[in-house]
Amino acid sequence: MQLANQIFFLVFALLSFTFFFSYLWQFNFSDKNNTNNNLLISCGLYGICCLGFGLAPWVNQFFLTIANTCYVAANIALICLYSSWSNQPFSRWAKITLWSLPVVIGILYEPLRSLAGTFQQRVALITISQELLLLWQLVILFKFRYISKNPAVKLILFLTMLNLLASSFRTFRILSLDNPNNTFLYTEDPLALGIRWFGFTCVLLVYIAISLYYMQDQIKIEQALRNTLNTTYVENLEITRLLKEKEQLISSLIKVNKTVETGALSASIAHEINQPLGASGLNIEYLRKKLAENKLNPEEGQEVLGQLAIDNQRASNIIKSLRALFINEKTDTQQHDLNGLIQSMLAIVKGELNKKQIKITLDLEPQVKVEINSNEMQQVFLNLLINSINAFSAESGEAREIKIESRSTAQEVRIVFSDNGPGIPLEAQPNLFELLSESKKASMGLGLWLCKYIVTRHNGNIWFEKMPTKGAKFIIKLPQRA
Repeated sequence: MQLANQIFFLVFALLSFTFFFSYLWQFNFSDKNNTNNNLLISCGLYGICCLGFGLAPWVNQFFLTIANTCYVAANIALICLYSSWSNQPFSRWAKITLWSLPVVIGILYEPLRSLAGTFQQRVALITISQELLLLWQLVILFKFRYISKNPAVKLILFLTMLNLLASSFRTFRILSLDNPNNTFLYTEDPLALGIRWFGFTCVLLVYIAISLYYMQDQIKIEQALRNTLNTTYVENLEITRLLKEKEQLISSLIKVNKTVETGALSASIAHEINQPLGASGLNIEYLRKKLAENKLNPEEGQEVLGQLAIDNQRASNIIKSLRALFINEKTDTQQHDLNGLIQSMLAIVKGELNKKQIKITLDLEPQVKVEINSNEMQQVFLNLLINSINAFSAESGEAREIKIESRSTAQEVRIVFSDNGPGIPLEAQPNLFELLSESKKASMGLGLWLCKYIVTRHNGNIWFEKMPTKGAKFIIKLPQRA
């Protein structure tokens, strides 16, 4: 009978260690709060318990103390596991107190093991301790079964209850029967052995049920993930459909608005070109009148013809700039004298300046060279200057002044156009350089946008700044090349 007992213990130890190594992959050494760690600890302690009972008769009776201590500790690990399921983990000091119980029981058990005739007391110490811990497990599991819908929880609860009944019956039998055969663990009668092995089997079945619990949870997680993926797939199909509808809607809107946008762009381009052409028309009418009256002197004629050539060149430059824009033509740049370019621009608008009695103030650094396309950059300067000229109303009696400044460093050149006119309305300022902005006047629909485009083509920048009192200031920054 003793050999059979030892074989059974060793078989149970082998099964327990099998569970232990199957749970080992879930163990997380860096996470002390991982709930799977408690299951691993319980299986390991239970395996050591069975191994201790199996080896004690062959090696040393002290293995009985180790085995019983590990048996109690294995139940404590299950208490910690069940508590973590309920999201009610123990505090640090509660864990220290709880894990000190097996040590206390081991200290009490060892002296009893050394004394003769204390088998009943030793068994009662272990079984009563076990029953209290099993009762604690039942309380936790009973509460948890209302929270969890996992059917494995009920199985664990049932097996724990059977283990508690078997242990209680064994305690009752040990303490109430005066049986001389029950003097040693390995010489108990068949009924006592059956009860003990029934309890040990319940523990192994609990570990299997816990595995089922985690398996059911994993199935639920995978099912939830599958549902999420299905939902995401359906949502992606819906998003794809909506995106296609959006593209169709945008395409329809582009077709509907094409005529309106083309008309607005055409009007803005016509306005820019009509300025030099209108000036040319006035000069031509003037020549016709003088020729009809036979009052045209050669000097005056040469001046008017020169102005006509300038206006025509300006219109040509506008067309070239727009052509370069629409076909994305590369800008040809050369070194040019900035002051000379500004002076030539002033000659173009000299008549308008005199007509509106506008004073031009120049603050230019001498001998500033910039690498630019002179035609395109002259178009920028002219647009800014003409905008300032047009800003002054004919009725205004205040002194009118336009100031042009230039500053250069080794890295950049800055050209500043400022005036003391009425300034730019607040609602138009955020969109000054946008094409066809509704907040801008018709005269500003294309010019500033074209200025921005040309300056950007020269790797520069242009921006607007408010003046302290009234007026407007535009700053152009161009890179200085060695």
